[in-house]
Amino acid sequence: MNYFQVILPLKLSWLPYYASSEPVAPGDRVRLLFSGKEYIGVVESLADRPEVDPARIRPILGVEPALEPVTAQELAFWHFLAAYTLCTLGEVYHCAYPATRTEAELRKARRRDAAGADLHPRLDAASKDALKAVLAGFDEGKPVLLQGGNREKIYAELVRRGLDAGKSVLLLSAGREAEAWEGAALCYTAASSASARRNIAAAVRAGGPVFVAGGPAALLLPWSTLGLIIVDAEDSPLHRREMSAPRFNARDAAVWLARQCGASILLGSDFPSLESALNASSGKYVKVDAAAAAAAVPEIIDTAAEREKFGMNGAFSLKLLGRMRSAFEAKQRVLLLLPWKDTDNIEIEARALFPKAATRLTVLPLRKASRTALSKYGLVALLSTEFMLKGEDFRTDEKAFRLLSGLCRDAGELPLLIQCAQAEHPVLRALLSSDEAAALPVLLLRERAAFGLPPYSRIVDVVLNDKNEKRLRWFLGELVSRLESALDSPDVRIQPGASLIRLLLPRDSALASRKRRIQKTLAAFCDERRYAGHIIFEVDPI
Repeated sequence: MNYFQVILPLKLSWLPYYASSEPVAPGDRVRLLFSGKEYIGVVESLADRPEVDPARIRPILGVEPALEPVTAQELAFWHFLAAYTLCTLGEVYHCAYPATRTEAELRKARRRDAAGADLHPRLDAASKDALKAVLAGFDEGKPVLLQGGNREKIYAELVRRGLDAGKSVLLLSAGREAEAWEGAALCYTAASSASARRNIAAAVRAGGPVFVAGGPAALLLPWSTLGLIIVDAEDSPLHRREMSAPRFNARDAAVWLARQCGASILLGSDFPSLESALNASSGKYVKVDAAAAAAAVPEIIDTAAEREKFGMNGAFSLKLLGRMRSAFEAKQRVLLLLPWKDTDNIEIEARALFPKAATRLTVLPLRKASRTALSKYGLVALLSTEFMLKGEDFRTDEKAFRLLSGLCRDAGELPLLIQCAQAEHPVLRALLSSDEAAALPVLLLRERAAFGLPPYSRIVDVVLNDKNEKRLRWFLGELVSRLESALDSPDVRIQPGASLIRLLLPRDSALASRKRRIQKTLAAFCDERRYAGHIIFEVDPI
């Protein structure tokens, strides 16, 4: 194990120690966690004998090979500046390598890796069959829902065919995934500069066949020759534009735009949203199954049953502790995942149980469990999974299954243990059986239909952003009264909350007129009460 001190882009008067099983050198850029947040740090110096207890030294997440090391001359100058200006090394590092510069370096590295992204992929027999089914769905003039883990090659082949036919193609990716297509596509993302956005808009307006990859804002480009829209991970909440008006779901907007432009549209997902699943089952969409990526079948540990037979030690089952002990004896690393952000208490408890193996133990929030991160461990375990299955949000089970199935996919062939006090929950059973996984959307849709929830209804949230609590409560009550009068229908449900009013509207022919009445009622209220700017509409929130 290699120990070293790291410079972080923070105002710290001391340099924390970290450890790595792979060799590192001064100046290397490393990815690590500090106080629950992920940073890119710089190795300042190696340490044969750390000045702190090795049990308190956490391992890094990995060396960042995409980033050039900081040179010895740079490090020497940083030390001089820190001493000369009476500041910390972290402040000098933050000035020399601001987050924008680091992100730019990472984007360039991704472009190098994806340079000339392959638009002539070799398709295996299963992918060829899926492609034929997708094209048949396009011929029917319907949106196509492509479910499965290996979709990228099908996307690439469809993009190539679209460009060869003289049509433009738009690929909407969740989060930062659009950058994987740099080199083949024009990337129109939040990270794109203003000049890059202008250039892309000009290329789209010119009407030639262009391939654009980006986020929801790319739908607003001046499309004229659009032939295909691909929405990858169509179920992801990252497809919703929420920062400012217009707040919309890119998937729904893309379906409308494709229909308007006469373009084909493909929705890709590992676990489709219930809205898309309903459209597929009703025949509105054509559903195609792609080859699924290999996924781990987790071992479920029933903590409620274990507790009854004294099989728990704090947050850990004795079964899990035994597996961890075996992994440490085999010199493997162990990753513990939690459904919440704060990992400190569990980390302290785990390190107390295995003080000699502390450098091979990592505790992370589930949201940081990427495929790359998991690949470095010999055992992965998720604790307290029951917290993912609680909550008042009617989408709780859907979201939980999406996260857990993604964890199984990213784990691949790794041993994966899931501790849960609700071991017989349908979401967990769906992880163990393909039949249960196929039945879960049907079960969830049946529940939604019984309670009149989306996708069988539409939600409009009227959100009041007002720090004056007295005025907020007063106006909230008045707004509820006005909306009840304006809508005056037993089919409409109005649910006031602490700072919002949720309206559930039947999904029928009167939906559009009801939305207009809501808008007019709110506009009149804002004019009378001079309340403009405090009210936000959230239509179909995720």
